[in-house]
Amino acid sequence: MKMMVKVVSLEYICAASRRFDMPIGMLYIALAASSWGTLGILASGLIAVGFNGFEVAALRVLLSACVLLVISPRVLRPHLATIRRHWPILCIHSLIGVFFYNVLYFIAIEEVGVTFSVGLLYTAPIWALVFSIFILGERLSWLRSLSALGACTGVMLTLGVGGVGSTPSVMGVLLGLAAGATYALYPVIGKRAIYHVPPTVLLFSSFLISGLAFASTPPAWDGVARLMESESLSVWMLLLTMSLFGTIFSYFLFTRGIKMVPASSVGVVTTLEPLVAIVLASALLNEHLTILQYFGIFLIVLFSILSGLLNKQR
Repeated sequence: MKMMVKVVSLEYICAASRRFDMPIGMLYIALAASSWGTLGILASGLIAVGFNGFEVAALRVLLSACVLLVISPRVLRPHLATIRRHWPILCIHSLIGVFFYNVLYFIAIEEVGVTFSVGLLYTAPIWALVFSIFILGERLSWLRSLSALGACTGVMLTLGVGGVGSTPSVMGVLLGLAAGATYALYPVIGKRAIYHVPPTVLLFSSFLISGLAFASTPPAWDGVARLMESESLSVWMLLLTMSLFGTIFSYFLFTRGIKMVPASSVGVVTTLEPLVAIVLASALLNEHLTILQYFGIFLIVLFSILSGLLNKQR
C-alpha cells in the first residue's frame, strides 16, 4: 500500500512538473529574445564613441569566445573525436551563422540605425522560405506566397519606398538583408550539424571558430587596441553586457527553452527581439519612424511568424 502511494505521488509530481515545463520554457525563450533585442542599442553606444561596425562585431565574438574558452575543455573534451570528424560543417556553420551575421548586422546598424536594421534582419524566415524553394526544390503554396508578398510589402514600407518617411542608404539596406539571410542560414546549417554534435558543443564551436576568424583580421585588432586605450568604464560595461548578457546568457536560456516548448511556438515568442529593439531604439536613441514605417515592420514580423509556422509544418 505504501509503495502504491509512493508511485502515485511520484507520478503526480512528474505530471505537475511537466505542466510547468511549457511556461518556464516560454519564459526562457522570451528572456533570450529580449536580451538579443538589446544588442542594437549596445552596439550603437559603442559606435557612438568611435568603434565601427566590424570592430563591434569582432569585440562581441572575441570576448564571448574568451569566456567560453575558459569552460570549453570540460564541455568539448568528450566530443573531440566527433568534432574532428565533422569540422567542415562546424566551420561553415560558424563562419556563416556567427562571423558574417555579426559583421553584416552591426555594420548595418552603423549605416542605417537599429530600427531599420532589425526590421531587415527579421526577413530571415522569408529567406529560409526562399532557400527551401530554390535550394531544396520545395513547392511554393499560396500561403507561403502570401507570407513572402506580405513581408516584401513590409520591407518596402519600412524603407520608405514611395516617399514615405526617410529612405536609408542602399548599402545599409543590402547589409541588413544579407544579415537576415545569414540569420536564416544559422539554423538551416545548424540542423544538419546537430545530427552529429550536441547543441552545447555546436554553440561552443560556433563562437570559438568565429573568434579565431575574427582574430585573423587586422580590423579586429584595431578594435582591441581602441578598447585597451579607452579609459571609459561605460565602454567596458557596454561590451561586457553585450557579450555576457546579450550573447552567452541569451544562448544558454534559448537552448534550455527550446527543449520545453513546441517548435511552432518558438518563432512566435522570439518576435520579442525586434519589438524590444525598436522600443529601446525609439526611447533611448530617438529613432522615430512614420506610422507607415512602423506598420511595415509589423508586417515583416507578422508574415515572418506565418512563414516560420509554415516551415515547421513541412
